[in-house]
Amino acid sequence: GATPTPASARPTSATPTPSAGSASAGGASSSAAGSPAQSLRAQTLAGLAARERAAAAARVDGLMSADDGSLARLLASIGGCEAVHAALLAGAS
Repeated sequence: GATPTPASARPTSATPTPSAGSASAGGASSSAAGSPAQSLRAQTLAGLAARERAAAAARVDGLMSADDGSLARLLASIGGCEAVHAALLAGAS
């Protein structure tokens, strides 16, 4: 016969309990608009946007030194993506 699976190895079907800051069926969320988590999110997005801007600027320097047309097109494409990422991240914060 087959060996039964121990209870500790079986998946559970317990329903997660709402955390203190999450919305519950009885009311609205208790987290404020200026919560530390939102502040951290804004700081993280701003940092990522700054890094993407720096990467796009550095890509231009590399583009100027490219002596192959295919490499120049590739670097321009990468720089364009980095610039778009920076703009999207700046708008999301």
